[in-house]
Amino acid sequence: MSIVILFSFALSCTIGIVSPALTFNLLLMFFPLQQVIWSSSEFFRGSVAGMRTANYIVGLVTVICATISLAQDQGRVQGTRSTGQVCTWVLYAWVTASLAWSPGAELGLDAMSTVWPYWLLFLFIAPLFVRNIDDLRKTLRWGLVLSAAMCLAILVSPEFTQQWGRLGLTVGGMARSTRTSPLALGELGGLCLILSILAISFRAGYIWNIGCLIAAGCAVTVAVLSGSRGQLLCAVVAVMAGFPLSRPARNWGSYIFGLVALSIILAAVLYVTTLVAGSGSAHMAKRWGAESSQSDAMLRFDNAIYLINLYATSPGHWIQGLGFYSFGATNPYGEPYTHVISVDMLCEQGLVGAVLFIAIIVATVRSLRVLYKLVGSEPQARWAIGNLAALIIYQFVLVNKQGNLAGSFAFFLLMIIPCRLAKRAELGISVVFEYKDEPIDQSGLQHSPV
Repeated sequence: MSIVILFSFALSCTIGIVSPALTFNLLLMFFPLQQVIWSSSEFFRGSVAGMRTANYIVGLVTVICATISLAQDQGRVQGTRSTGQVCTWVLYAWVTASLAWSPGAELGLDAMSTVWPYWLLFLFIAPLFVRNIDDLRKTLRWGLVLSAAMCLAILVSPEFTQQWGRLGLTVGGMARSTRTSPLALGELGGLCLILSILAISFRAGYIWNIGCLIAAGCAVTVAVLSGSRGQLLCAVVAVMAGFPLSRPARNWGSYIFGLVALSIILAAVLYVTTLVAGSGSAHMAKRWGAESSQSDAMLRFDNAIYLINLYATSPGHWIQGLGFYSFGATNPYGEPYTHVISVDMLCEQGLVGAVLFIAIIVATVRSLRVLYKLVGSEPQARWAIGNLAALIIYQFVLVNKQGNLAGSFAFFLLMIIPCRLAKRAELGISVVFEYKDEPIDQSGLQHSPV
């Protein structure tokens, strides 16, 4: 299995140098990918230097791919200055500036020192890989293949084991061994579930649809074994929201039939969940129990209430906020952050941060509306936009359940994409591929509000 993983990783990186769609996914799924690579060899998981090797390789592939892509098409940079992307840059700059008055400045600097390269890769370079809806469609296809392959590798690898009801990997060597984050595995399972379920189509062949169902089964199993209740629930919500967005409603009969089929599939997903959870250890059964779920929900609620109260009683900080990592430095719960990014935006970044955050969300929604208006009922294009919308919904729920600003760059990357595509359409650049030899009219988008 180790040889297969290493060969597949080497092949993916080689193809990724000339395939922006694949490289985009290597970056988007980097944290679970990192664990898969670590499982393949003691070299990768046994020391700090080995554990960082995968980071450097994926980062280098991303830079090389971007360089080649820009050399072949310098027009890729057009659309970069969309409202959503510029506001994201300003938001992260404001977060950095807020360390000047934050009581958690030292903690914040430590957090930033480990993630700033990802900010550059995710927020500046990766958006260049998607120029149009056809690029987006290819990216989503690669995303399904890569996520399904990773879920399968996790399930068959003997290095991934369960402790305290959660799937993970032991890394760092015997002297300083630690367990990897099960949340990254759960997030991968949720992403694969979304892409695989929404890829099922009556237009596709039986082999493709059966493959999608197998991928969905692997995704659910990984999410359940990792103990990621929230990720699985968020994925189900995203699938329900993404289904009507990704399917043109040409007639109500077929649409209702599709909804019924989707409901049956999701019911099967929940059934698989109960089987996997019920067949596991006592720790797993406890984690999937109602009492554990309520306890974790109350912890996040207490975190949020504490930070809101701290902000409300500090009127001098209402505009600029308490500062990045204020919660981590002052809370009595021993938590590094609230896990609720919307609360962090208001309380730690103040009204300035909240306005920027809302502006990014509004720009994303408006951009998606522009793109839907542009593609009309064209099946492949609508499927791509619907999948993107579902992934954004998924990430939005996740960052308000487990996220903090330092590590939520995948969420902001996905929101940048529709803003960028709508901006390119506004500039008169074709962002749709021709369908049935009839180019889709982009007139009327020259003065788009996004």
